[in-house]
Amino acid sequence: MNSTFRSLSEPNFRLYFFGQLVSVTGTWMQSLALSWLMWRLTHSAFMLGVIESARLGPIFLFAMVGGSFADKFDRRRIIIITQTLALLQASTLAVLTISGLVQPWQAIALAFFMGTVNSFELPARQAFMAELVDRRDILNAISLSSTCFSTARSIGPALAGGLVVFIGEGGCFAINAVSYLAAILALFLMRFTPPVVAQPAENKKITFRSNVKEALSFAFTHGDIKRVLLQGIALSAFGLQYNVLLPIYASQILHGNVTTLGWLRACAGLGALTAALRLASSNAKYLAVTLGLATAGFSISLFLFSYSSSLPLSLALVFCLGFFLTSLMSGGNSLVQVSVPDKLRGRVMSIYVTVMMGIAPVGSFVYGMGGTRIGCQNITKICAAACLITGLIYLISLWLDRRKKQRIDGLEPDEAAMI
Repeated sequence: MNSTFRSLSEPNFRLYFFGQLVSVTGTWMQSLALSWLMWRLTHSAFMLGVIESARLGPIFLFAMVGGSFADKFDRRRIIIITQTLALLQASTLAVLTISGLVQPWQAIALAFFMGTVNSFELPARQAFMAELVDRRDILNAISLSSTCFSTARSIGPALAGGLVVFIGEGGCFAINAVSYLAAILALFLMRFTPPVVAQPAENKKITFRSNVKEALSFAFTHGDIKRVLLQGIALSAFGLQYNVLLPIYASQILHGNVTTLGWLRACAGLGALTAALRLASSNAKYLAVTLGLATAGFSISLFLFSYSSSLPLSLALVFCLGFFLTSLMSGGNSLVQVSVPDKLRGRVMSIYVTVMMGIAPVGSFVYGMGGTRIGCQNITKICAAACLITGLIYLISLWLDRRKKQRIDGLEPDEAAMI
């Protein structure tokens, strides 16, 4: 237990952890309530994909800019500003919904605004982790952060699923707005000296383009990072956005309501929490292999879920989806974090965020359009097969890379240099 939760002994990380736990719980309440609101207003699988694309699309457009900001300015200040803007977004959504004035286009516009805010908040938050703990504890801190995220992912949807019936979607949006205050207060209470950012030489002109080029060059020439990013592109397009169709599974296939949707998302969160705790007590040695195996497990669970019309079986499979998905996301995050130097951390993490979340609107569109054209179960099967192929390619590439490394290690220095 001491090993698993060792990062919580750091006062700044402890403040960050509990502040985020409250804030992210509210975020997940809003996520479920917003999906249900759009389904209630439109009864369209396509529109469910649109609202998710609006939330994630800006990350693809602006995350690189956010990464450059995270390497240039005070990361804590960036997070405080973005959390304040998120509070205003949730408050506006709450007022519109409670007053009965909300329209689909307004929900989409506010989701797009939130996505733009996240484009700057996510790279800064990912890079900020290195300022909260010692470098040797980064893997543990990231895993505990995923534990926080996963706990909120279990609690938030379950609360929202019950509360929507009594206080409506607008009430959930209002609770989310208040929850941001916990994260903002925690950030203000932290006490530390921000790291000194190295200044470029006077004769060297640094531009946004050169910043991004430097980060891309590092990311796609580092073997493990490149593999994580390429696999992430495929998973974002075909796997990670399966939850877009959960309102349809809950209402039409499992014959339930918003409470059923809440239980599905809560079980996914419980699986994610289990995976995060497992990662918190592990080391980085087997991360690369874990990512490939987790992709295969996720694909098989998703394929089986598409056939299920039983609530207990669906809950069990969604638990597995949450477990494998967090093993992928948190494991990939950790693998990148332990491989990148601090001067590039914000920009490289922005590339990771762009791949894992910025490309996700493609997945939202695939699931939304596919669910409309060929049915949600059929499109889920197709996407599961694509994810399985991706996992197999990843594992084969990793195996070939390891064999090459073993062969080089067995050569004389001069022979190895030629290769």
